[in-house]
Amino acid sequence: MKKEILLLLFGFILFSKNVFSERNKEVGVVEYKKFEWKSSDYCYKIYTKYLFDTISNLGFKPEWIEMDIFLPENKTERDRYKRIVISTSAIWFTPEMYEGMDDYVKSGGLLITNSSLIGIDINRNYKLDEGDKYEANEIVGVYGHASAQMSKIFVEIECPLTKGIPVGEWISLEAKVAGRVTINKSATVLITSDRIYKEETSGNQPFLTYKHSGKGACIYIVPVLLDLEKNKYLLTILKNALSKETLEWLTIGE
Repeated sequence: MKKEILLLLFGFILFSKNVFSERNKEVGVVEYKKFEWKSSDYCYKIYTKYLFDTISNLGFKPEWIEMDIFLPENKTERDRYKRIVISTSAIWFTPEMYEGMDDYVKSGGLLITNSSLIGIDINRNYKLDEGDKYEANEIVGVYGHASAQMSKIFVEIECPLTKGIPVGEWISLEAKVAGRVTINKSATVLITSDRIYKEETSGNQPFLTYKHSGKGACIYIVPVLLDLEKNKYLLTILKNALSKETLEWLTIGE
């Protein structure tokens, strides 16, 4: 009996190692060309392509992946990526895709999103139309809606994601950045910012968060990642999110 238990345990260890060893791709960026809405082409060129190029310039070799990577039939390919990045313009996904994101994170992946992922393509037709709805996303753990600007940040927790940014003091950004009005639901807030809504300062809000789930985590970078050369702290946050140190800190298995 003892021998059988040891064999089972040994088999489980081998299986676990083999499963994780297949996670051999560093970064996948969701291209998000398949979903149709009035600003899709513009947003791809301005936000998504720019983010892809910036990740390349940081020394990574990102690969374009379709939004369908999150469907159940693509799990094997999905789980080859250590990190998957979703840009600010990727808002609507089907319920099955959100389930795939949840599975990706729980199985040890690091989801890095600049979108609050609140749009649900209910009828699964890859178009924004009647019936689609907005809803807070449990994977992200932060509800982001409407538009806001941010001009200063405050690091709440020193960790690999906030490395290189002064802790415990308000820091002015080189330029105001756009993003979402955010409300924390269940995430860990690492950086807080001010909130400028309709040209008036309206309290503070999450700026950088993460949420653990299973063996992995979801990082949410609230400000739009654009013109990073004008905001060194935003570039620092992106570098940190992609770093090996952060991957090892937030995921289990490597």
